[in-house]
Amino acid sequence: FHMSAKYFSVFFKRYFAQGFAAYLTALRLERAKQLLAETDAGLDVIAQAAGLSSANYLICLLYTSDAAD
Repeated sequence: FHMSAKYFSVFFKRYFAQGFAAYLTALRLERAKQLLAETDAGLDVIAQAAGLSSANYLICLLYTSDAAD
């Protein structure tokens, strides 16, 4: 089953009302928040476990998500 990147983008946005990257980032942020609440792991470990590139990026996401809430 082959789907072009452009078609996937349009298809995904139509059914999820947001782009794939935004959706994936939101999922990763929710996982990171869960890990922060449930573990004593450091930010580097949590960021990596959630699929984020760095602890700094996790911190940026946390600040922007708190501003949006």
